[in-house]
Amino acid sequence: MKNSVWFSPRGARRGVLLAALAAALWCSWAVGYLQGSSPEDESAKHASQPSKVQSVCCVPTPST
Repeated sequence: MKNSVWFSPRGARRGVLLAALAAALWCSWAVGYLQGSSPEDESAKHASQPSKVQSVCCVPTPST
């Protein structure tokens, strides 16, 4: 009976490297997608709630 090898070590290493690269790319896409689809964006939060600096600068100062 002949001992046959189904894959070469070099090809297996290349396949594992490509699979790891594909997983890393997918994870980075998933993180970006989840951050982009968050229900409350930071810029929208700041626009809807005035900051203390804006409210302090608009208060009339009493004249003495």
